[in-house]
Amino acid sequence: MNNKLIKIKDYKKNIIINNLSFRSKKQLKLYTKQLLNKTYNHNNKILKDENKDFSFMVELLKRNYYFNKNDINSLLVNKYNNSFNVVLLTKKKKKESISWIKCINNREKNETKRLSDMMRSIVKSFIKRFKKKHLIKHKKGYCSNCLQLFLSNELDVDHYNPEFNELKKSFFIKHDVITAINRKNKRFCNLWKQYHNNNCRLQLLCKKCHIKKNND
Repeated sequence: MNNKLIKIKDYKKNIIINNLSFRSKKQLKLYTKQLLNKTYNHNNKILKDENKDFSFMVELLKRNYYFNKNDINSLLVNKYNNSFNVVLLTKKKKKESISWIKCINNREKNETKRLSDMMRSIVKSFIKRFKKKHLIKHKKGYCSNCLQLFLSNELDVDHYNPEFNELKKSFFIKHDVITAINRKNKRFCNLWKQYHNNNCRLQLLCKKCHIKKNND
């Protein structure tokens, strides 16, 4: 019984990329380096038709970058001073150089949640200003749903028509962007901030109504 538990515990520590299991980051790095070396020596491109290698690299890169897989035509592999560099080539003929090493070092696997958290943090100051503007005396405000009066810390700012995720999706449809999941990409931050602030609709909801809305 104990042996089974140990095996399950060890398995959970493995890194799974495209149904391949790696015991450590070192093993994953070695496998990826061999794949990139093979590609570089062959024709320095991983085409979308090459399902196995293409799918592996896309899943690996999405650990630290956000992009739509369907927008990528191929991956270009370059070599500088014995180090490999990966470039995404999009359908619109855009090129984006990205770090595959950072994708391996990154521990988070849920890139969608991390992207949402990052995008929320970019517009955090705008959200705070909205809340402050709609509070009345003694830092109180009305819930837009139940119309009851609440203290500021009992109220959340809610996106509606469109919801936050809908707004995020429409942004990526309009703007062909590839971004690392961090706030260092100034172009991405500025584009998103402008798009969000011009297209969002916000309301104040009490905690109870906000939870009910999200669960419906």
